[in-house]
Amino acid sequence: MRILLLVVMFLGTTGCGKSIEQASSSASGKITLDGKPLTSGTLNFYPANEGNSAFATINSDGTFTVNTSAGTNGLEPGDYSVVVSYEVPSMIDDEGAEVPGVNPIPARFRNEEAPEISITVPKSGTDALNIDLTSQ
Repeated sequence: MRILLLVVMFLGTTGCGKSIEQASSSASGKITLDGKPLTSGTLNFYPANEGNSAFATINSDGTFTVNTSAGTNGLEPGDYSVVVSYEVPSMIDDEGAEVPGVNPIPARFRNEEAPEISITVPKSGTDALNIDLTSQ
């Protein structure tokens, strides 16, 4: 009975799907707005077909490395739409009142319903996922 339980547990953990770690290709790059690096924010990667979504934190020089929700680096090869998230800091005016900041990222790049940014990750991975946004 113990052997049967061990076999069932082993088969249950192996599954028939592919592992994120095995299927991931390295993916990193740089994001700019009007030619200047974005200095903060998050990129969310959504697969065009089946697959796992992923994210990347934008570094102060605009560079990023994609991570999966499982904590591994990279993306499965394929096509993705990308959405930019940017936390807008608020300001304090001369009277001490909080004034909402202005988001420098155009709404079309923040829209999860109709993303405008598309990328393709080759099987070999890439360190050249350069995303160039324009404010106009």
